[in-house]
Amino acid sequence: MTSGAGEAGTAVVLGCVGGSCQVLLPDGREVIAWPRGRLRREGAIVAGDRVMVSVAGEPPVYAVVKVVPRRTFLPRPPVANVDQVLLVMALAQPDPSLELLDRLTVVAALAGVEPIIIFNKVDLVAPAHARGLAEGYCRLGYRVALTNARTGEGAAQVRAWLAGKITALAGPSGVGKSTLANQLLPGVRLQTGEVSPKTGRGRHVTRAARLLPLPEGGLVCDAPGFGRLDFPVIEPALLATCFPEMGERVARCRFRTCLHKEEPGCEVRESMLGEGGVFAERYRHYRLFLEEVEESWRRRYQE
Repeated sequence: MTSGAGEAGTAVVLGCVGGSCQVLLPDGREVIAWPRGRLRREGAIVAGDRVMVSVAGEPPVYAVVKVVPRRTFLPRPPVANVDQVLLVMALAQPDPSLELLDRLTVVAALAGVEPIIIFNKVDLVAPAHARGLAEGYCRLGYRVALTNARTGEGAAQVRAWLAGKITALAGPSGVGKSTLANQLLPGVRLQTGEVSPKTGRGRHVTRAARLLPLPEGGLVCDAPGFGRLDFPVIEPALLATCFPEMGERVARCRFRTCLHKEEPGCEVRESMLGEGGVFAERYRHYRLFLEEVEESWRRRYQE
């Protein structure tokens, strides 16, 4: 029996609905806990937060009394303490947006989270096309998997990467995130959706970010799909650090202050455009993102 008040320990928030939090206690039990005081305000606690929980009464009532400082935070999907993020893109239906994919890799890097790229629906394209795209991103320095979430092809490789980690799934709607999560989580059936024939876009089927325990240990976040993300306000020079293929090239630029636009002696621009293929495409996306970053930086210091 439970009498008086006591500490239930440090728990992990699996999800928040209607003012309450579903938390995973240190002993493996999942319970509902109610935030106290200022923690009750919307957005103060998100999936992935580590929280101190107290318990009192009979039957026991659990309360969230403190949020442990976050190691990492992804704003969209809103998840805390994520180790890595699976960036899921369909190879077809809907067609992949490599600009969005590259944008997501930058957002992950800025958050201190490792991006892992998943190209799903391999059955809808020629094998050579799928392999070429995957090999290109492998050359950039990313871990990449090719999957068919409906049949389970490639799921074993992805599952091995998730053990012991908190992993978020991100990507536009209709790419197969929930279907992939169903392959990774035996016995858990998440609602899946189809691509709208009218718009060519996926329909949102996941309504709120939530963490799901894996049999091998670790947690997976199934979160709402989205179409576009804006970058946080950062110093423009930091953007290049989010492109792993630029690392050694940056050191060979003539000027230490090079932003890799039109400066003379820019190794990044010359070598990536000269390499062609995915390198040239990534450089074009870098320039596009740099314009956004510079504009937001200017706005901040002009106000």
